[in-house]
Amino acid sequence: GLNAANELIITARNAIGQPQALISGVDSFQVLYGIDVTPSTLSACAPSARQPNLYVPGNLLAAAYTAVMAIPASCDSRVSTASVVRSVRIALLMRTPVDVDAPERDGLRYTLLDRVLDEANFPIMADGRVRRVFMTTVAIRNAGGGQ
Repeated sequence: GLNAANELIITARNAIGQPQALISGVDSFQVLYGIDVTPSTLSACAPSARQPNLYVPGNLLAAAYTAVMAIPASCDSRVSTASVVRSVRIALLMRTPVDVDAPERDGLRYTLLDRVLDEANFPIMADGRVRRVFMTTVAIRNAGGGQ
C-alpha cells in the first residue's frame, strides 16, 4: 500500500491481522513465473517437472502453459496454475529514503524483468534519490505429479 508520503510499502499481516511494513522505498516490484514447457512423458495433462524454460507474468500463466503445450481441452481443469510453476523471478527498484542530491542523468532507464521504466512512464526519477535494481530467481518444487 501507500503511506502518507505516497510511497509504496510492501506489507504483511501480523498474528492479529495488523499490516506491518516489510520493505519501504520500493518504486517497482515485478514478478515473473517460470514454467517448463517440455512435454511430460507421463501424461498429456501432467506438467513436466524439469527446469523452467519460459517466464510469464501471473495473469498469463495458465494461458501460456495451455497454448505452448497444446494441452487438450479435456485437461484444462486438471492442470492447476500452481502445479506448473518451477521458479519465480523477482525484481525490485529500490530508492534511498531521502533526497541525496544524486546527479540527474538524461536517458535514465531501469529494466525490471519484462518492464522498462524510464522518464516517459515513470516521471518521478528526477527527484534526487539514488535508485538500484535488485533481482533474484527462486526455485520452487511444484512437481505436482509431473515428471
